[in-house]
This record gives sequence, C-alpha cells and structure tokens, in this order.
Amino acid sequence: MEVFLTLADFSIALAGFTSVVIVFVQQGERWRDVDAFRIRNALFLSIASAFLSFFPFLFQLLHFSEKNIWANCSYLFIMAVFTFWVIQINRYKKLSIEDKELIPMKVIIMVSTVLFTAIILQIVNVLIYCEPGLYMLSILLLLFLSFFAFVRSIFYRPKS
Repeated sequence: MEVFLTLADFSIALAGFTSVVIVFVQQGERWRDVDAFRIRNALFLSIASAFLSFFPFLFQLLHFSEKNIWANCSYLFIMAVFTFWVIQINRYKKLSIEDKELIPMKVIIMVSTVLFTAIILQIVNVLIYCEPGLYMLSILLLLFLSFFAFVRSIFYRPKS
C-alpha cells in the first residue's frame, strides 16, 4: 500500500509543477481555448491519480475486505476516467478549427487508447483478479498521460 502514497505524492507534485510552470509560461498572454484544453488534461489526470491513490486507504479504514477494496477502487477508476474522457471529447469538439489543428488526431487517438486500456485493465481487475497490481498500473498510465499533456502544453504551444 505504500506505493500508492508515493503515487499520490508524485501526482500532487506534478499537478503543482504544472500549475506553476503554466503561470510563468502564460504571463502576459491571452489564454487560447486549446491551452485551457491541454491544461485541463494535465491537471485532471494528475489530480485524479492522487485521489485514486488514496481510495485504497479510505476503504481499508472502513474495514473493507481486501477483495472489496480493489473492486471498489476499480469501479471508481472506471467511472472517473470514462467521465473525464466523455467531457474532454465534448470539449475537443467545441474547439475552433484552428485550435483542433494544433492537437493532431493521432494525439487524441493515443490518449483515448491509453485511457481505454486503463479502463479495460480495471474491468479485468473487477471480474477476475481484484488485486492492487492492475490498479497501480492504471494509475501509472494516468500519470504518463498527465506528463505527456504537461510536456505538450509547454513545448507545443501555439503562436499568438
């Protein structure tokens, strides 16, 4: 269970670092919709990783059985990530054509593929295993996407 505290620490640090860097990068400039889209991705994924890392401790405090801890964590993961994906796809559709050109379709496909891989891992965890390994792997996938979104928001910025 200690690994989940480490994941939570890393998630919170990534969210904080993302926020600080974005404030300095955006100083004096008008935020574009595509910037907000990227920032939401990076921040949500890192904050979600932190919260999802704390749920095993919450369920342990509530005296859930080992199997129920991981099943409930997986259910929460599926709901959070699927909801995030639906909201972000709708936000992507609302971007202007110019902003959509700044986020290549291959990036949307890659992010969606990783999110659905994480969801499938959690479905397998609920139906077959109910163990921490797949849950931890899925949180690591969210952190990978958060880092990817952070790097893209810094190095692939549109020209104003």
